[in-house]
Amino acid sequence: MVASRETVIHPNKPDITQMLRLARIAATEGDLDSANQLLKRAALIDPANEQVWMMLLYVVETVEDRRTCLLNIIAINPDNESAKSMLAQLEEEAALSDEQRQERRQKPLSSRLLDILLWAIEIVVILLLIGLAIVLIAYA
Repeated sequence: MVASRETVIHPNKPDITQMLRLARIAATEGDLDSANQLLKRAALIDPANEQVWMMLLYVVETVEDRRTCLLNIIAINPDNESAKSMLAQLEEEAALSDEQRQERRQKPLSSRLLDILLWAIEIVVILLLIGLAIVLIAYA
């Protein structure tokens, strides 16, 4: 039987595996709010479940919530190098000023040089067209 989002979770005996499956379906369908709610409920029921926190990491909206998820993942599994790396990157990004973040998001140098070159070529073509127009007018 294929799981659907309409599957009812028994209120007296929640099944974490079923909640994870439903959250994955909701997230895949783009319903991040439902996935978020299911995963937060699962985290309350089984706070030591690393998989719950890993999935929750990808549906929460704020940086602080992501940080909380990563800290919980690392507390559950101190050997999770991926979570450690993501936390370090998150904290490094948070430590940057807005101006530094803007600089990081800018295009690489090669891309900027290509833009400048294309801009210069456009200027030359425009000047040549203006020159041609002047010559045509003068000799017409």
